[in-house]
Amino acid sequence: MAPAPEKKRDAVAVASTEEKPAKGRSKAPWIIAGVAGVLLAGLFILVVVGAAVGAWVYFSSRSFDAVTPVAAVPGAAEVDFALWQQQLERVAQPGAAAAPVAGAALKAPGWWDRNWVLPPEGLIRAALERRLPPGMTVTALQTVGYEPLGGGGVRAVYRVGLVSPGSLVLVPSGPFVPPKDLSTQARKWMPLAIHAPDLPAGTAYQFDRAVVLLQPGQAVELDWTVRRVARVDGKWRVLESDPIVYQRNPEFERRLRQGPGGAKLLRTEAELAAARAMSASAMEEIKATAADVASRAAAFRKDALAGVPSAAVDSGGRGGSGTPTKTGVGALSGAAVGGGIGAVAGDGEGAAIGAGAGALLGGIIGYNVGRADQKRAVQQKNAARQQAVTAANSRAAGYQAQITREAEEALKARAEAHNARLASAGGF
Repeated sequence: MAPAPEKKRDAVAVASTEEKPAKGRSKAPWIIAGVAGVLLAGLFILVVVGAAVGAWVYFSSRSFDAVTPVAAVPGAAEVDFALWQQQLERVAQPGAAAAPVAGAALKAPGWWDRNWVLPPEGLIRAALERRLPPGMTVTALQTVGYEPLGGGGVRAVYRVGLVSPGSLVLVPSGPFVPPKDLSTQARKWMPLAIHAPDLPAGTAYQFDRAVVLLQPGQAVELDWTVRRVARVDGKWRVLESDPIVYQRNPEFERRLRQGPGGAKLLRTEAELAAARAMSASAMEEIKATAADVASRAAAFRKDALAGVPSAAVDSGGRGGSGTPTKTGVGALSGAAVGGGIGAVAGDGEGAAIGAGAGALLGGIIGYNVGRADQKRAVQQKNAARQQAVTAANSRAAGYQAQITREAEEALKARAEAHNARLASAGGF
């Protein structure tokens, strides 16, 4: 009975031995597939991460700061002003030859240069737009050539296409010349008038001497040299650039105004139309202010003189003056005295003669006394009246000086505030 269990164990052992190779062969493909899947997944992750890192590196390298001001370079302001003035004089000449291509001797950029060496186009476009007059747009931007610079950065030349939506005008500016029909006071105040939002008080555009450079919708091309553009703190920035002939530079315009012969400035037709309206309004305001001051001063003088009596008139001894009365009294007194003297001297005839002579003499004396009193009274009345007139005129003159000073101070304060705003912007 004992051997039976051993056979069973041997059978089981054989069976288990026979099953093991078959089971191992069935798992190998799954292991290989799993390893391949892990490798593929890892490769995919590496590709995705690499692409993300590459994209991050690329876009980080293309970031820029469009509002960074141009760096201060010793002597650059003088050079730029001279270059800008030359450009302005050239475009102002009818049929002037185009400027030479600035980037002809530079390296032409390829795909790699545009994406890894040169700054992004958005920076150059933004820097251009900041320098152009209102409304002018950039329609084309192409890199003509570039060269690397020592210390980092590059110098690049761009071909730029521009379109002016309205007329662009070159117009002289200078001290305002008031019309001849202005009052003396209005003419005195004209240097305080503001004739344009971008010109100092007392300065105006000379519209009759304006020259149209660009018509509405006219397209132009020019080369613009960016002398140095580089990465600063990880961002592309335009550090130095040539001036653009159409650009607005308050400092350049200030220098032009300080030079002999005034300044010729680039303005749009819309800006000149607004300046015309402002100049006309400023003239009318000053004329109205001067007229108001004169009217108020005249009304004050009229009221002040209203209480002054009229001038006394010498009537020449006619009735009402007192002279006839005094003449009669003098004649009667003279007749009595003369008659008494004649009676003492002789008979009745002597008395009559004495009375007549006395009456004549007394009348003359009485008339002279009366006329002297009348003249003295007229003189005293007129002297008192003249004092009253002088006092009234003095009060009126003081009032006129006061209201004139107040009006002038208001005009002056506004002109000074306007000039201060221009000075803070660097334009005056």
